[in-house]
Formats: sequence, structure tokens, C-alpha cells
Amino acid sequence: MLTIHTDPQVYGPEDDTYLLLEALENEEFSGEGLEIGIGTGIVALNVCHHFTKFVGVDINPRAVELAEKNAHINQVENVQFFESDLFSHVDGTFDTIIFNPPYVPADEDVQMIEDLSYHGGEDGRQMIDQFLNQVQCYLKPDGKVYLLQSSLSGIEKTESLLEGMGFSFEIIGRQKLFFEELVVFKIYREE
Repeated sequence: MLTIHTDPQVYGPEDDTYLLLEALENEEFSGEGLEIGIGTGIVALNVCHHFTKFVGVDINPRAVELAEKNAHINQVENVQFFESDLFSHVDGTFDTIIFNPPYVPADEDVQMIEDLSYHGGEDGRQMIDQFLNQVQCYLKPDGKVYLLQSSLSGIEKTESLLEGMGFSFEIIGRQKLFFEELVVFKIYREE
């Protein structure tokens, strides 16, 4: 069991985090992995031991510092964390890419960097769509993507986009909450 410290200015483990971790539990991993939007680092620290190399990025520099602190506390060394807005500072391609994006529809302006952890734009899809438009450039041909999403941000639209991009997918995790349903997509290309 990991010890995870939190910070009020960093997105902490919530229902979506635990659903993603549960969905990843039975998946097989190898090679190189990447997590976009690490927050406290809890997901990266739980899965990095399956990979030869694992990288975690976040737009929030405090999240990067906190994830590094959590890695140190838990004596996890095979992970590297750094600041990046989605893929802006990411190089190379990966066998697995994991993303729990900001998906809450919000029309107010972002006031502080920690607001970016939930603020998904007017329809909740701003970061989801940016991610899907870029992910192919960073995914190895036989790679897999794990994407968490809320029914608040149009699950059917994601399914249509993925089909249009030539991806296959399945939903490997689901949780109904009071006002939404969370799902975890496993996205890949058929051989």
C-alpha cells in the first residue's frame, strides 16, 4: 500500500482516480509508459513497476513536485516526472498512455492552475479532444491508451471520434455516481 501525500493545489485521489486504478489492475503492461496529468502521482506509482520506463507529466508544477515527493517516500525509482501541457514536452512513443483528463463542463475562466485539473471547457471536452488529436503521434503501433471520461462530457462523441480515427476500444471500468457515470476506455488498434 502506497503512502500518498496530497496538496490543496493539486488534484487529489477521487472516485475517478480509484476507478482508473481498479480498471488498470488486471491489464498487462510492458515496455514504456506515460501518464498525462499525474496529480499526486498515485496512478503512475501504482503501475510504473510493470514498465521498463515510465514517465508522468502534469501542467501544474506543484503536482510534479508532489509526485516526486510521493515517489521518494514510497522508494519508487523507475519513474520520471516533469512539467508538460499534454504532450508539449514529451518526446518519443509509448506502449501505454494513461489519461484522466479534466472533464467537468465549465464556462467560467480558469483562475488558478489547480482549476485546470477539472475545467474541461464549455462542453467538458476541451482536453479530451486535444489529447485524442495528438495521441497517435506518441503511441507505438501496437500501443494502448487508457482514458477516463464522464458522461458529462459526451461518451458517445468519444466513441465516434475513436471509430473515425481507426481505433478499436472497449469500456473496462464503469461507475455510476449521483449526477454522472464514469467510464474507462481501453483504446487500441486491431492487429
